[in-house]
Parts: sequence; C-alpha cells; structure tokens
Amino acid sequence: MTPLIVSSVPGLTNGPWTVREKAPNAAIWIVFDAEGLMVCSVTSRAVADKIVADHNAVPQLLTVLKEIRDEEPPQSFAYERWRHGGWTVFNIHYPSGAVGCVSNNYHDRKWRIACDPRPFEEQPTFRTRDEAALAEWLLAQREKIANAIARAEGCASS
Repeated sequence: MTPLIVSSVPGLTNGPWTVREKAPNAAIWIVFDAEGLMVCSVTSRAVADKIVADHNAVPQLLTVLKEIRDEEPPQSFAYERWRHGGWTVFNIHYPSGAVGCVSNNYHDRKWRIACDPRPFEEQPTFRTRDEAALAEWLLAQREKIANAIARAEGCASS
C-alpha cells in the first residue's frame, strides 16, 4: 500500500499538475499544482503519474462535455431511403463514424431507431420519422459523452 500524505487540498487549479522526485534515489515523488504548491507526496512514481494524469484530463473532458451538451439538434433531418426499408439519417453522427438509421419496417409499422442497442421489446417506438430521428440524435449524443469519458480515463490510466 502506498502512503499518501496530503499537504494541500487538491482541486481544479488553472494549469497542469506536475511530478518531481524529492531527491535522487529517494523513492518519494511529490505532486505539485500549477502554482507550485505541493498537493501530495507518494512512494510510487506510477501513483504520482496517475494522480497528475487524472487531474490534467479533467479540464479537457469538461470542455468536450460542455460542447456536446451545448450542441443543438438539427432543425431538420436529412434522409435517404435505405435499401432494407429504413431511412439513413445523414446528420446524425456516432463516434464510430456511423450515421443514423430509422425505420418503420416492422409488423406494427411504428417508427424505431434501426440500430438501437436495446432488446427489441425495450426499444421505444415513435409516431413519426422525425421523432425517431430526434431520439436517435439524443442516443448518439449519449454515445459521444461515453466516448469522451472513456478517452479521458484511457489517457489518465496510461
């Protein structure tokens, strides 16, 4: 277990945190905030690097999440008939690069998100193609948020 000694309260200061070794071969690393104040000292370089990476990833993640939150849905959706009976929605974009697709090509003729990851019985239905497209746009927004968080966590854990 790595002892953690907190000398000042960690928080979101302006600028990145850094790690410095206390003295050569001392096996103690100190985390400093952007103003040069000691945040904590640890006996593991890996733990110190993780603390710094987690902190430094937060402002970038918050910026991306605010951009996603502030993005407005399209005023109208751009459709093109899909060969299997659905409609491709070109102004819905997933992080994977996929575009949206909605369909009413079902026994009940209700509109659905064609590639909805939920089990069929749990998939919501919609009265119109535009309502289904808006729901898919919101689904894509949630995937963008999840993707941004996963990227930040990956950055912080490497």
